[in-house]
Amino acid sequence: MPFLRQIFNPNTVTMQQYLNVANNDGSFNENVPDASRLSENSSASPQDISDIIALLPPCHTAMLDDALSTLPTHEDLTALSISTPSPIPALTDEGYEILAVKAASIVTGLQELHYQLEADGATYTATHDINQVAQVFCAEKMRFFVAAFFRLTHIHFPLVHCASFGTPETSTFLILAVTIFGSSRCAAFKHTIHAQRFTKLADEYIYREVERLNQGYINHLTLAQLQTLQAAVAMTNFMMNHNDWSLRERARLKRLPTLIRSFIFNETAVRVASMTAAIDWNQARVFYCPPALTIGEMKCSLPSHRELWDAPKATAYIVAKEMVDLARLASTQRLGTSIAEFVSALMANSFFMDAEICHGNVTLESLSAPITAITALTISACQMNMLAGAQLSIVRAIARWMALWDHITQDMDPQLLLKAGLTRHCHENCTLALHLIETWQADPGHIYFQSVGHQSLVPIYSLVMLHDQGKLESCY
Repeated sequence: MPFLRQIFNPNTVTMQQYLNVANNDGSFNENVPDASRLSENSSASPQDISDIIALLPPCHTAMLDDALSTLPTHEDLTALSISTPSPIPALTDEGYEILAVKAASIVTGLQELHYQLEADGATYTATHDINQVAQVFCAEKMRFFVAAFFRLTHIHFPLVHCASFGTPETSTFLILAVTIFGSSRCAAFKHTIHAQRFTKLADEYIYREVERLNQGYINHLTLAQLQTLQAAVAMTNFMMNHNDWSLRERARLKRLPTLIRSFIFNETAVRVASMTAAIDWNQARVFYCPPALTIGEMKCSLPSHRELWDAPKATAYIVAKEMVDLARLASTQRLGTSIAEFVSALMANSFFMDAEICHGNVTLESLSAPITAITALTISACQMNMLAGAQLSIVRAIARWMALWDHITQDMDPQLLLKAGLTRHCHENCTLALHLIETWQADPGHIYFQSVGHQSLVPIYSLVMLHDQGKLESCY
C-alpha cells in the first residue's frame, strides 16, 4: 500500500503534503494551465507595466525578444492572463471582474465576523489586519489560487463544476472555499501564507451561513444555497486532511469558537422541548391522563451538563466545557443523543451500555427525562390494555436505568446531589412505574385506574400510600 503509506504518514502536517511533494501524484487537470510556476505578481496592471518599461534602456524590445526565444516552447506564459480564454469563467476577463466584486464582499464579511467574534467572548484572540485581508482576497490573488485548485485539487476532489465557476451566480462562500483550498496547493509565497492564516476565520464564515440556512424552513434549495453547502463540504475536507486533531475535531464535531450566545440559544430550545415533555408526562402519571407528547417525537438533544448551563460568564463556560469534553473523551460509550434514542436503547432486546465506561456521557439531567417518559409509557400501556405485552420491556428498561443511576450517584458528593434539586428524586419514578404494574395486575379496580384524567391528587396519593404501607408491613 505505497500510496496509503504516504498519505497516512504521521510526521506530515497534512495528508495532502504527499501530493504537494510528489508532483500531485502525477495527475493534473490539463484544461487549466500550470499557475504554480508563475509569480503571484504576474498580472501587473497596465500602469505598473508602463512604469517598469520607462526604466528600461531603449533596446529593451530586442533584449526581451532574445530572452523569450530561449524559453522552452511548452511553457504557458499566459496561464493567469485575464485576457486568455479559459474553460473556467473565473479565469477569464469577465470572471476577473466578477472575482473583484466577490472579493470585496469577502473582505467585508470576514471583517464583520472578526469584530463579532471579538465581542462574543474570550475564545477568539486572532488579530485582523484589514489591509492584509484586502491584499490576499483580491481578484488577482484569488484567481491565482483558483487556478491552483482546479489544476491540482479538482482532479482528486471533483466537487465544483468547472464550467460555471466564476459566473455572477457563483456563491461568494464557494469562491472563498476554493480560494483557501487552492492556496494550500501553492508554493509558500507571502500572500499564500497569509491566505492560509485566514483558514479558520473563513471556515467559521462559511459555516455560519450554513447554520443560517438550517434555521429556516427550506423546501427547495436555490443554486446559491447548494453552492454554500459545497463550500462547507470543501472546507470540511480541507480540515479533515490535517494531522491536527483539533482541526479534525472542528471539522467533524463542532465549529470553534463555541459562542456562549449560540450555546444559550440552542440549550434553551432543548430545555423548552424536554421540560414541556416532562411536564406532560408528569401530568400523565399524576392524574392518569393520556400523554399529549409521544416519546418518539422527542428527537432533540438531551439537556447538557448543568455546569455548562449554570456558567455565570463566557470564561466559566469555556473552562466547564473543556472539563466536560475531557470526560466525554474518556468515556468509550455514548447513550442516545435524544430522549427518543435513550428510551429506545433502554427498551431494546440487547443493551450494550455499560454504566462505568459511559459515565462521562451520563448526567442526572440526561437520566431524568427518560425515566419520566418510561413512567408515562407505563400509563399508556395500562390505558390501552397493552401492559401484558409491554411489561417485560418496561421492567427491563427500568432495571437498566437504575444501574446507570446507581453508578452515577454512588460516589457523588451529597452537596452536589442537593444542587440537582428535584432531579435527585427521579429514581422514585422507577418505583412508581413498577408499583403501577404490580397494582394493575393485582387490583385493576383500584381507584387510580377507575377513570382517566383525575381531578384531584387522591388517587395517586392512595397508590403511593398503598406501596409504602406494603413496604412497611413487609418489614415486620
